[in-house]
Amino acid sequence: MARDQIGDRFEKRRDKRKLSDMAQRALSTEETEAEEQAIAAAKAEREKDPDKYRLKADAQVGRNDPCPCGSGKKFKKCCGAAK
Repeated sequence: MARDQIGDRFEKRRDKRKLSDMAQRALSTEETEAEEQAIAAAKAEREKDPDKYRLKADAQVGRNDPCPCGSGKKFKKCCGAAK
């Protein structure tokens, strides 16, 4: 009789765990579907006006400009001297 009670408790816990796992899977699929829809909408927006979303290259550093490495020296005396 004691074994049946223990087995019943084990089965109840296992069933509860299965239900919670299934609920989380459903939630995660809903979230992924929402993310996929948002990505598709963003791609469509970019295709409408690609110039708006184009990345622009940084301006080239002049010889007398401060060095972009952050040393505080002029570019020609720092990283530009190696070139």
